[in-house]
Amino acid sequence: MKFGMLVIPSAAKGTSFPEAIAQCIEQAEIAEANGFDFCLVPEHHQSRGFIPSSLLVAAAIASRTTTLRIGTGISLIGLKHPMQVVEEFHSLDAISGGRAIAGVGMGYWEQDFTMFGLKVNQRPSRFEDALNVLKQARTERSINYVGRRTTVDNVKVMPPPTQPGGVPIWMGSSSDKGVERAGKFADSLFIDQLTDTDRAVEMNDIYQKSAAEHGNKVSLILQRHTAIADSKMAAQEIIEPPVMRTLRSYWEKGAPDLSTAWQTAKQASDIVFDDFQHRFVYGNADDCEQSIRAWEQHMQVDMMLPLFHTATGPTHDVVCEQLRRFGSEVIPRFA
Repeated sequence: MKFGMLVIPSAAKGTSFPEAIAQCIEQAEIAEANGFDFCLVPEHHQSRGFIPSSLLVAAAIASRTTTLRIGTGISLIGLKHPMQVVEEFHSLDAISGGRAIAGVGMGYWEQDFTMFGLKVNQRPSRFEDALNVLKQARTERSINYVGRRTTVDNVKVMPPPTQPGGVPIWMGSSSDKGVERAGKFADSLFIDQLTDTDRAVEMNDIYQKSAAEHGNKVSLILQRHTAIADSKMAAQEIIEPPVMRTLRSYWEKGAPDLSTAWQTAKQASDIVFDDFQHRFVYGNADDCEQSIRAWEQHMQVDMMLPLFHTATGPTHDVVCEQLRRFGSEVIPRFA
């Protein structure tokens, strides 16, 4: 089992964007010093608490770390020309000395596309064009590709990838078709923090079948909101306020979630902790281990992405302490 972390810039009142990014970099340094294996940087646009240029921040983190694998989680690669996507990930691979990860996804927020003058209904075709070219660039030195939105005619792959075999592709998706796509193209599938247990099992089955059909190995990355403390109650006090604010915000933005509580909610305040606590990893070290072991055995999860904070909290100091404590008390149990 490998463990990663996601950097999320604070949207707290009085925190500037430069300050938030500096905090993200410090958190990544602490994660590396406490046994974490990888760090991912998310991407959204026109929204506080997110990073519009995930690869730039990933490069900054790469320059301040030596062993931590660094990438995106996720990059909206359909927003760019496929060859630009290749150049940027290969540049990150060079900067990091071969530690880059291409965590990619289609996206679903309309504002991520309309600000660039792009049509939301073109997401699948633009994403598949970028994905095909990115995968080709792992082994090919020049690209010839004809897609629905893009044609690439004998363009050299410059720079080439630094790590042997090219930059690994980790894919996030919540739809059946997207999960099938991950089995065909990706090295790993993200199961995000909004995915309920039953749906996660369904996604795993679809992913396993698709990967087998295309002769690919499978790897699952499970994201879960996480808090470690001396007791379940103390951990809930850390995790509940920011996570519930975030879940309610996702509900208002129309994020996909097939749970009954999500589907039947009439207003954001109907989203309550008790209906979603089974998705969280929280409590003391024993509680956290028990939750992770259950996922490890039930679905053969081989990577965990604990989310220690959201854009609205907890504070930077609390996040740093969570990273240190999880790294010292939980990660060694999976060595």
